[in-house]
Amino acid sequence: MKQENGREIDIDWLTALDTSDVDFTSLPEHLVQQLALGTEPNFATLAIVELRRRDSPLAAETAIHLLSSVEADLYLKSAALIVLFDTDRATALLYMLAHVDNADPYLLNTIMEIMIREDEFFRTDEGSRLVQLVKARLKTISDDEYHREDIRELFAEMY
Repeated sequence: MKQENGREIDIDWLTALDTSDVDFTSLPEHLVQQLALGTEPNFATLAIVELRRRDSPLAAETAIHLLSSVEADLYLKSAALIVLFDTDRATALLYMLAHVDNADPYLLNTIMEIMIREDEFFRTDEGSRLVQLVKARLKTISDDEYHREDIRELFAEMY
């Protein structure tokens, strides 16, 4: 893909721009994946969401990579978890089951938002195991640490 001046578009050039100046929908899929896996968190978050919007087969693979990355921040990991659940529920459930016990409150909130949105899935045998683990994890988090009381209350009402 070429810029207006004929220069090849690359990651460094794109990430020097503001995210609002980049039309992610016009970028080739491989470049969107590179942005998702890059070191700039704002670009990475928008890129993983763009892969999901495209129903790209790279979305789940990229989400798994981000969830296991020590460089990915909580916001990016949360976006990656949502994308993974939307594209590969079984793998997302395994991730949530394995990480709920020590999940940061922000990521725990994302898990609960997914569970609220997709409550029928979490009333199955596999999903119901996660419900019990989330309830146990919530008991270990103080009100000062957890800032989304609305999600906590809705989760308690539903489960």
